[in-house]
Amino acid sequence: MLKYWTVTLYCVLLCLLQFFSTNALTSKNVPQIERTVLDSEAATCPNAEDFAPCTCMKDNVFHDLTADCSAVQDVSELVQAFQIHFPTPQFAFIIFNQNKHLTTLPKGVFDRVNFFILELQHTNLQIIEEGVLSNQTIVQIINCENSHITDFPWLDLDKMDNLQTLWLDSNRYSSLPSFDPAVGIKSSSLSKFALGSHQLTNLPSFELGSLTSVVELEFWHSPLGSIPEGHFSNLENLQWLTLVSLGLTELKANTLTFSDTAAVNQIYLRNNNISTVQQGAIQFRPGMIVDLHNNALTVLEEVVWRPLLEQGGSMDVGVNPISCGCDLAWMIREYQDKVDGRCPDGTKYQDLDPSIFDDC
Repeated sequence: MLKYWTVTLYCVLLCLLQFFSTNALTSKNVPQIERTVLDSEAATCPNAEDFAPCTCMKDNVFHDLTADCSAVQDVSELVQAFQIHFPTPQFAFIIFNQNKHLTTLPKGVFDRVNFFILELQHTNLQIIEEGVLSNQTIVQIINCENSHITDFPWLDLDKMDNLQTLWLDSNRYSSLPSFDPAVGIKSSSLSKFALGSHQLTNLPSFELGSLTSVVELEFWHSPLGSIPEGHFSNLENLQWLTLVSLGLTELKANTLTFSDTAAVNQIYLRNNNISTVQQGAIQFRPGMIVDLHNNALTVLEEVVWRPLLEQGGSMDVGVNPISCGCDLAWMIREYQDKVDGRCPDGTKYQDLDPSIFDDC
């Protein structure tokens, strides 16, 4: 079983994803962490017998510690493990991956330790109690993907001063709170935020000043059906927006408009059922990438898409039922190298001879 990702692996995967990002969206951007090489004697694991069933490992390169609690059977075991003496109360990673027994992280369980990364992937965890993370001032990444989470301590967000990445997609919450400084649900450090649940039918609101540093916002695998007009316009620093597998069928005018300070350059709308994109549905920016792979478009309307391509943008419309008739002539003549897609017979747009449109 994979115990943890080293910094080297993070960097390699990040480079690969950035290299292929213009052609396909295969997964989220992999975040990097900041780790310092410690003196070989600077970190010491707790007594192994006392810490069981959790285990502690010391990294051979960085000399920091990883706690793996994937074998914990219930809350009482977890609480007992973290009540012991920790000669070094700081961990690089705390891991619960593949744990099928733990359903709750209780308040106070981590009061004696700090950590940079918390991994809770592919677990049956349902509840992370309010206050569990309130003292985690050094945590940078929390990854709770593919679990059963219904409750998350949203008021702890503002207390995690160094939190950069929060992945909560593929969980089981049916609603999300309003991200609003007025009610204390906010973060000034969070830059990468992923959400998604098969029970989620409505987007949370994002009030001005709530997520001031979010650069990447992602929603995955949720039956939303639609997006309200201007829903993301209060995110001042947004650059990357992912809206994948949300059951979207139409993008109405002014759906994806953005703050004047947001340099949005990538929008991923893969694996929806979008058949209609109205003029002005997306506020295009110079060089923007729009990915509509695997949708239900039958035509690329010039009035809709020319403004994107005129600004040096590009598109992916592969796996859409778009015919290669005269409706496509404008794009092939002027922007053939800017749009990835195929005709019904499998011919790539880049391989079409523009002369076949001479009579259009």
